[in-house]
Amino acid sequence: MPEISTGKYVQLSKRVFVPNEWPVKGLESFFLKLAKLVIDDVTSDRVIVLQVQNIPTILVCHGEGEETKYFFQRITNPGQTGAYVIDVVISTMDNLSETNSMVSDDSSKTSENYISDTDEGISVDNYNIVMHQSENRTAYYFVLIQEK
Repeated sequence: MPEISTGKYVQLSKRVFVPNEWPVKGLESFFLKLAKLVIDDVTSDRVIVLQVQNIPTILVCHGEGEETKYFFQRITNPGQTGAYVIDVVISTMDNLSETNSMVSDDSSKTSENYISDTDEGISVDNYNIVMHQSENRTAYYFVLIQEK
């Protein structure tokens, strides 16, 4: 199995790597939670595409057991038949409907090097988050709250 160069990736934890083009700064905890959802679903029959800012990826595992590393590898065509898409869109617009939105004022940042099962909330400062879900897609829209 060919090795993946970690130079093209941002390391979110000891074992989770995402493309360096993804805007992860400040959203590390959120991306770790999404990565864990995909990793935990790896035994299912469906293909899951995790797409951030129009950069689609699929999960590629290297190693076995406790040595397994999880890379979200870029793909060119996310339109695979039967694929479930998790889409993250980050914006700076402040004209967001209050429907299905959540505002986080948690200023704590996670500094742990692993995915914590005990971390109850997603810590995202200064963003409204709107989630839209359909049969084959879940989308998270992040809208920066502009100070007035």
